[in-house]
Parts: sequence; structure tokens; C-alpha cells
Amino acid sequence: MTASPLKHIVLIPGPAWGHLRPAMKISLRLVEKFPDLFISLFVCHIDVPKAVKYLESQTSTYSRRVQIVSTSKEEGAPNTER
Repeated sequence: MTASPLKHIVLIPGPAWGHLRPAMKISLRLVEKFPDLFISLFVCHIDVPKAVKYLESQTSTYSRRVQIVSTSKEEGAPNTER
């Protein structure tokens, strides 16, 4: 049996927590349903801390396949690599 390569989706939600949180929930459900899926979630730099905190509170089996990518890097912004 050979391992299938990961499929990749890039999600770009609106720049507010009210749009980001549902996008994160959908991302987590998708990676739960499809074990060969990886999602990059673009997040406005202001919401990165909330997004990282939300992902860290989820089951790592699924959240490790959702990558937070910041739209801009400002001085003092947290490192989004997990």
C-alpha cells in the first residue's frame, strides 16, 4: 500500500474574527474528514494570536494539518510556524 500525497487547499477568509473562526472550524472539519488534506489559512496579522490560540486548543491530530499564514509580518508579530 502506497501513501498518497497530501492535497493542499488555501483558504482566505475575510479579515475579521467573525469570518476567520468559521473558516477555521471548516478547515478542521475538512482535515478530519479527509486524512490526505492540508490547509493553509491566510490570516490578517492582527488575528494571528487568536488563530494560533484557537488551533492549539483543538485536537492536534487535525490541527497540525492546518497552517496559519500571516498576510504581513510586522515587528514583534508572533512566529506562526508550528
